[in-house]
Amino acid sequence: MKDLLMIRHSKTEMLADSDMKRELTEQGMADAVTLGRMFNESGISADIVVSSPAVRAKKTAQLIARGLKYPEKDVVTEQLLYHAAPEEIVSFIKDSDKNIKSLIVVGHNPIILEAINILGNERVARLQTSHAVKFQFDTDSWKDISPETCKHMVKIF
Repeated sequence: MKDLLMIRHSKTEMLADSDMKRELTEQGMADAVTLGRMFNESGISADIVVSSPAVRAKKTAQLIARGLKYPEKDVVTEQLLYHAAPEEIVSFIKDSDKNIKSLIVVGHNPIILEAINILGNERVARLQTSHAVKFQFDTDSWKDISPETCKHMVKIF
C-alpha cells in the first residue's frame, strides 16, 4: 500500500515583495497547526514531507510536520511543486523511492488540484487553502499509482 496526502497551502497575505515570499496569515498558521494535529490524531504519518519552496507552502508543511511529530528541518523543498504542470507533479510522485510508504505533498492551486484529479478515482471540483486529499493506493510501487489502483480517496476540508 502507498499513502499519499496532497495539501494546498494555508491562507496567505495578499501582498509581498514577490509571490514566492508571501507569508501565511495568522488564520493560515492556525489552520496548518490544526491540520497537523488532526492528521496526527487520526493516525496519519509521513515517511517524507515535500513542499514547494514558496514561503507559504513551506511554512504550511513545517507546521503540519510539527503536528505529526515529523522533524520540521526534514521537510524537503522541491522547485517543481511551484510552477510545474500537473503531469510533472504526478511523475515526480511516481518517481518516489519504493521504500517510502507514506508521502505528504504541499503545493499550490491550480496544479495541486489538477494532479489530484489525475490520480484519484473521483473528481474534486475545488480545493481551498488548507484543504487536502488523502489517497491509499493498492500497490507496492509508486510507479503504479493511478485511478485504477486508488483504493481509498478522502477529501479533508
